[in-house]
Amino acid sequence: MFLYQKLNYNVNHINSEQDIQKMVETFNNEKPIYMGFDTETDGLHIITSTPFLLTFGFGKHLYYVTDINYFHALDVAKECEYLFAHSCKFDYHMGLNIGYEFEGINLADSMTVARLTSYADDDDENISLEALGTKYVDENSKFAGKVIKKKINEINKERLKYVKELIKNKYPKIKITKVMDAYKKRVQYVKYDDELEEIFEFIDKNYKEPNYKDVYEKEPELMISYALDDIVIMLEYLKKAMPVLVKVDEDFKVMKLESELIKVDGKRERKGFNPDIDYLIESRNRVIKYREETYQKLWELTGQEFSVGQHKVIKELFLDKFNIDMDKCDIKALKDVRDNNDNEAKEIANLIIELRTVDKWLSTYIEGILNRITNGRIYSPINSNGAVTGRVSGDFQQQPRDPLTTRDGEELYHPRKVIINDKGTKLFFMDFDAMELRVQAEYTLKVGDGDYNLCNAFMPFKHKSMFTGEEFNPLTDDWNSGEWVDDNYELWKPTDLHSATALKAFPHLTGKEPDFKDYYRYLGKRTNFLLVYGGGVRALQNSLDVDEETANALNKGFYSAFPKVKEYQNWVNNELTSYGYVTNLYGRRYYLQRSDSFYKAYNYLIQGSCAYIVKEKQVEIAKFLEPYKSYILYPIHDEIIFVIYDDEEFLVPEINKIMNDNKKYLKYVPLISDIEYTKTSWADKESYKMEDIL
Repeated sequence: MFLYQKLNYNVNHINSEQDIQKMVETFNNEKPIYMGFDTETDGLHIITSTPFLLTFGFGKHLYYVTDINYFHALDVAKECEYLFAHSCKFDYHMGLNIGYEFEGINLADSMTVARLTSYADDDDENISLEALGTKYVDENSKFAGKVIKKKINEINKERLKYVKELIKNKYPKIKITKVMDAYKKRVQYVKYDDELEEIFEFIDKNYKEPNYKDVYEKEPELMISYALDDIVIMLEYLKKAMPVLVKVDEDFKVMKLESELIKVDGKRERKGFNPDIDYLIESRNRVIKYREETYQKLWELTGQEFSVGQHKVIKELFLDKFNIDMDKCDIKALKDVRDNNDNEAKEIANLIIELRTVDKWLSTYIEGILNRITNGRIYSPINSNGAVTGRVSGDFQQQPRDPLTTRDGEELYHPRKVIINDKGTKLFFMDFDAMELRVQAEYTLKVGDGDYNLCNAFMPFKHKSMFTGEEFNPLTDDWNSGEWVDDNYELWKPTDLHSATALKAFPHLTGKEPDFKDYYRYLGKRTNFLLVYGGGVRALQNSLDVDEETANALNKGFYSAFPKVKEYQNWVNNELTSYGYVTNLYGRRYYLQRSDSFYKAYNYLIQGSCAYIVKEKQVEIAKFLEPYKSYILYPIHDEIIFVIYDDEEFLVPEINKIMNDNKKYLKYVPLISDIEYTKTSWADKESYKMEDIL
């Protein structure tokens, strides 16, 4: 039984203007505060997919639209506070794809409600609609979804069977399994041999992977029932969660920001990146050639041919050839072999590690990117609810900064060279400098008298004016005036935070050693971020690949360099013990239920404060840019990428002003953004001099 039947919802089909009017009358009688809606589509691409079915509801009333000409039935949502969907931005795109703009409607995401009303240390972080339904609505909430997936699998089996028979008849000499495998792995824009290209074209004509629309065309009532159940789950969940949200999100501050961000992000996502397809193809050829050469070297050394994914073969090889017994064959185990041997085993392990890296880059950062290009653009949606903290997540945030190189250091492929400027534009990058560490410094002032080294890295903390002798006041004084001196009358010099940790961790160092910057300071830098994020000795060991003694030294060095961070962490523990929650600088609360997970909140407050400040900047700047052609392209952690048209470069100083106006949330520590730009590709960005256009 479907949930809408079990819970006695009223179901109505909207197929005329009269049906819409009747629905509006019901709406006006009940005056709901919010509604829920969903679209069923013929795919999952934000630009090319379109909806074939719309469902929505309020109270105990459900409606479905099979003629998309009546999509405007959603106009009734202008009269309520929010129109909810689960993963709402996708449904927003689907409306835009058929010309529905959602004008005057406040969109909202039930995933946001789930994030704001759940315990931040809940072991079950799954906030999919089915998971929330199972947990809060009905244990059989996954029933409808399972039925649809089963139908899709059945259709796919039928289609595969059909196309394989066609291939067998038309190309009797080929191996069907092999060609179908090649078809699944084919890469867009890559030219294969003539016979394979012909077969691929034949398959394209006779096979299409099924989607929800195919189920609808076979069994429309089933698809409609599934879609209605999604609305029921959402409404029943919101019925329980919204009273909690009223209590945990004061004045709906966070909810309103996330709601505004749906349209801001949606419009941004539709622009897409401009990819250098020729560079991708050239890089693919170069990487494949290097991979083949490396495999040849590996096979010559081992005397046998195998792939680096064959773990059992590799373990047997090391045991038989070098008497090395490996429990596992992951990267960590191979590094252990490499680091503890000076014979051929070391070289073989190195080659296997390298080939796995090359394979990953080839499949993910080259072929994966090629296959994602649609209409000449790369579209990369952002998930605003992807992390407990509020940080957004998206695949382009994971693009490596550095290139893939050969063993000799020759560049094979740079992922950021793929993204190039559109004609008549430049890419601008505005990055909040050391944002997490600045927020950590702010918290040491918020809960105490401030950590000297941390605060002094960003402002002349505890320094005096050479003119008046008065101590610097972070609430009123200009940190960058150049007048601030220490007790020895030396001009303010910002603390080098990463060196500070390294020198405390390794007191025998002076900082002048040849490898200090590249090794010890690097360890200090990694330590600072890991411990600010709430890590400990074990996290240092695993992330930095150092022994326990070194990890302990770095941990001790950090708290010795920045002792007031421990005071902040104690404050977090006390707040959670007293109230059960802590609040970040923006106003988002994090509720934790177990004392053994309180340490996670150290990170939540830092990361969360950063996340919501960046989100607010996106909304503010998007509104500012509305009259112009220039736009926000993509947020990457603490950085926002902009496309600025050449004749609108005068906007850069104005955007920079918005980026640097942060006293609302950081009262003491200045939060500033650096500006870089590129005339060519993302990889070639350089510092931007504001005075050039002022």
